[in-house]
Formats: sequence, C-alpha cells, structure tokens
Amino acid sequence: MASHTSSFHHLLSHVIAACVLASALFIVTNPTLALNGKMEDGGRYTEKLGICSFQPPEKWVLWDYFGMDVFSPDGNRDVRISLVAEPTDSDDPLPEAPGENAEENSGEDTTADPTDLTSPFLTKRAKEWENTFSMPDYELISLEARDQAGYPGVEVSARATEENRLHPGTAIRIVRYYTPTHIITITLRCPQALLDEYQDLSDAAFDSITIGPSSIGGPYLP
Repeated sequence: MASHTSSFHHLLSHVIAACVLASALFIVTNPTLALNGKMEDGGRYTEKLGICSFQPPEKWVLWDYFGMDVFSPDGNRDVRISLVAEPTDSDDPLPEAPGENAEENSGEDTTADPTDLTSPFLTKRAKEWENTFSMPDYELISLEARDQAGYPGVEVSARATEENRLHPGTAIRIVRYYTPTHIITITLRCPQALLDEYQDLSDAAFDSITIGPSSIGGPYLP
C-alpha cells in the first residue's frame, strides 16, 4: 500500500512540474502577453505606468529582458526595442506642458522651439549624452533635438567600439522625451551589421510613440 502511495505522489510531482514548465514556456514565448505593460487593441504597447505607448513592428515578439519588456524579431533577440517611462526625481525643473500657464505668460514670448538643441534645457541634456558616450567603449555618432506634441526630446545614435567587451559591434539608438512629470525613453539595440535591415521598422516604431494616459486620452499628462 505504501509503495502505491509513493508511486502516486511521485507521479503527481511530475505532473505539477510539467504544468509549471509549460506555464513558464507560455510566458516566455507568447508574443501577446505583456509582462509589465499591456498590449492595446490594434497592437500598440503601453508601458507599465500608462504614460506612453508605441506601435512595435508587426510580428515582433514581446519578452522579458532582465525585468524589462522588450520587442525583438522572432528568432533574433539581439535586436531589441524597449519603451520606458520613469517619474523624474531630478531637482532640475523640467519644461512645462504645452499650453500650460498660457494666460499667465500671455505677454511673454511663447514661441520657443522644442527642437532647438541650443536651448538651455536641451543643451544640458545633450551634454549629458555626450558625456555618456565619450568613453573608450562607445562612439557618439549623432545627437539632435526631437519634439513630441510640444514636449522636447533628444535623439542619440552611438555604437560600441572594438574596446567594448560586453556589447561588441552593437549600435544604439535612443530617443528621450521630457515632460513635467516623467522622462520617456525608447531604445533600439541592434548589431551594427543588421542596422540597415531594421532601419525602416525602427523608424516607424520610434515615430509612432504617443505621450499621454492612453492613445485616446491625448498627448497631455494629468
């Protein structure tokens, strides 16, 4: 009798282990299951804070990269696009939302160009990126200003040098937008040799970003 009980428990443990493994594989391989953010109707991805969303390339797979949601072409996870929104904890004041305090500033010049990289705000951001990629491991390729619905941003392109032991041959493209409450970053990491192949897809993904509580709620943060 004891041997039958032992055999039953042994079989039960194998069944439980198989179920756990199947669940784990489902989580890793299911491209429609968001790990932190969520997938909206139409295939848009909204990051976990609900501050912004973007349209990942069609058929790219969503997976967990050390706790971060990333999208990659099926079968090639060396190519990765991620979208992250973080509350700002900086003491340096961020720009006001477009149209904010319009009445108070009615007598002031409100035509500041958010794509002007020489503005005091973006000059400081550009310098931070220059410092980040001014090292033996990376080479800064380009740096320019961006704009999303009146929010200023910076686009950075860089590549790993031969001295980079962790990410040899890697190209990096980053667009970061600054809102009054959050810093929003969309990043592409890709082997330099594959950059041309995925250029158009990444361009479309970067250009599809929407800042706001949802794609329906408009571009302004609460």
